[in-house]
This record gives sequence, structure tokens and C-alpha cells, in this order.
Amino acid sequence: MKTKLTLNIDEAVVRKARVLSKRRKRSISAIVEDYLQKATTTDNKQNAAANKSFTQQFREKFAAKNATTALPYKEQRHNHLDQRYGG
Repeated sequence: MKTKLTLNIDEAVVRKARVLSKRRKRSISAIVEDYLQKATTTDNKQNAAANKSFTQQFREKFAAKNATTALPYKEQRHNHLDQRYGG
């Protein structure tokens, strides 16, 4: 369901929006709606990230591509030390 919204926008911005609208062959309403959709989606992702602890964010970012082959930290350290100093 669409809802009508009235905005107060600088005249220069409106002129540029009309040119953009004609060039893209889309209404200004559609362009504004797309922009707001993207902005709110980005905000939701940022808010979700902000609610996660640093450890959760770090694990998600740097997790092994194949989690089934990932070793626990102590085992990885042990293997590294064995390789470096001989076990």
C-alpha cells in the first residue's frame, strides 16, 4: 500500500531531481523510495552489527571458509609450535 508524503526540498535539488527522473525514465517518487529503501536497509545492517559483540563480529569476518576443517585455537597453536620448533 502506498502512502502520500509531502516533502520540503530546495528548488535547486528539485530541478536536478526532475532532470534525473527524465534521464532514468522513473518518477521522482520511485527514485526517493529506492533511496530510502537502501538507506533503511543499510541502517538495519549497521544496527544489527552494533548489537553484536566484538568477538561475534570478528568471528564472522575472519571465520574459516570451510568451518568443518577449522581447528580449535589450542590445536592450531600446538600445530604451529610443532612445525616451528619440531615436536
